[in-house]
Amino acid sequence: MALTPLPVLASGSLQMRRFTLNDSHEFSRLHADPDVMDDLGGPIDPREAEAKLKTYIDAWARFGYGRFAVFERDCFAGYVGVMHHPKQDHPLGPHDEIGWRLNRAFWGKGVAFRAAELALHDAFHRIGLSSVLSYTAPDNHRSQAVMHRLGLSRRSDMDFLEHYPPVGLWEGHVWSITAEAWSTSQRSGGME
Repeated sequence: MALTPLPVLASGSLQMRRFTLNDSHEFSRLHADPDVMDDLGGPIDPREAEAKLKTYIDAWARFGYGRFAVFERDCFAGYVGVMHHPKQDHPLGPHDEIGWRLNRAFWGKGVAFRAAELALHDAFHRIGLSSVLSYTAPDNHRSQAVMHRLGLSRRSDMDFLEHYPPVGLWEGHVWSITAEAWSTSQRSGGME
C-alpha cells in the first residue's frame, strides 16, 4: 500500500515531523534524563539513544509511519507516534503501538495528549490502520491517564511480560482503540 507523504502535522503551537539524524543531540538529552527514563530502567547512553533514533528513522523508510519528533512553540518536546512492530516473537505478535516520551518541561501541559490525537488521526486516516495498541508499566499513571483521555480501552487480557534491558522482566499493561471507536469519539467531540 502506497501511503501519501506526510512532512509535518501541526495544531496550534504544536508541530510534529519525521526524525532526522540532526535530532540526535536532543534525542540523546531526552534519554539521559533519569525521570524521563524511569519506567524503562533509567537513562541510556548517547550511543544507545542514536541506535534507537535510527530505528525510528528506519521505520518511516520501511513502513511509511513511525514516531514523530514533537515541538511545542519551536522547542523539542520529545516524541509521539505509532510504530509498527512486525516481529512474530513479540508477546503480542505483529502490532501497531502508539507511544510517547516527553521532556519533563512538557509534562502535565497536554502535549502528549494533543500530539497523540494527531498521531492517531494519521494512523486511522492516512495510514488506514484498523486498530492501535498502547502499553505501559503498571505504575506509569501519567501515560495511563493520556490513554484514557484518548479513548483507549484497558485490555488486561493482553497484558504481557517481556525482557527489556536494563529493566529485566518488564510488565506491560495494554490498552487499545479501533478506527471505528476513534471515529465515533471524534464525531462526539473527543474524549475530554
